[in-house]
Amino acid sequence: MDTKELTEKGFAKLNLIVNSIGGLHPLDEDAIKGFIKAVYANGDELDVDLLEQLARQNKWCNTAIEFLTAKARHVANGGNVQLKHNKDRGATMYQRIIDESDQS
Repeated sequence: MDTKELTEKGFAKLNLIVNSIGGLHPLDEDAIKGFIKAVYANGDELDVDLLEQLARQNKWCNTAIEFLTAKARHVANGGNVQLKHNKDRGATMYQRIIDESDQS
């Protein structure tokens, strides 16, 4: 799966679960961070500009967009993120995308 496809599929899953309009809940933040962390831990990459474009198209609030893109850039540049609550949600989301891709 290429970067564009992974970015689009990952965003689509995040868009279903994240409260992107009224502000991020700590569980939303962990879903975002966990997904990004899993992507890079498995040697894949995300297109941060495409993430931002998709978030804007889906009317995410500015703070949610800034959080999403800042965390993606941070991890892409070798940084780490700490998960506080649901530590497996983002990794599970990533694995489902990979599994669905393998089945097609």
